Amino acid sequence: MVFLPEAVDYIGESKQQSIDMAEDLNGITTSKYQDLAKQLGVWISVGGFHQKVKEEKRLLNTHVLIDNNGEIQSTYSKAHLFDLDIPEKVRLCESDYTVPGDKMVSPVETPVGKVGLSIVSFLSSILR
Repeated sequence: MVFLPEAVDYIGESKQQSIDMAEDLNGITTSKYQDLAKQLGVWISVGGFHQKVKEEKRLLNTHVLIDNNGEIQSTYSKAHLFDLDIPEKVRLCESDYTVPGDKMVSPVETPVGKVGLSIVSFLSSILR
């Protein structure tokens, strides 16, 4: 089993670049990992890639779990976004360019046991 981090595809130089480079779930990034999983006979947890959202000027941050046959077993889109806005100091708001996911997913049985899909959630999300 291979575990990859969030933003495994790229980190854009700007919010707009990240949005412009986002792909469909079945785009080239996911397809390449599906091919690799099948070729190597391993499961791959793609910890987060930038997924295009139709009719939206933002993207989804999506975790994809691929089995050893190259099939997508589960996906989870980050629900708890990191937003920090301290007036006249700093503004880092993931919600400016990311749509929050709207569902939790059950753990998936894998060769290493049950794997739950998640994407890092900062303490500030909890403290609101």
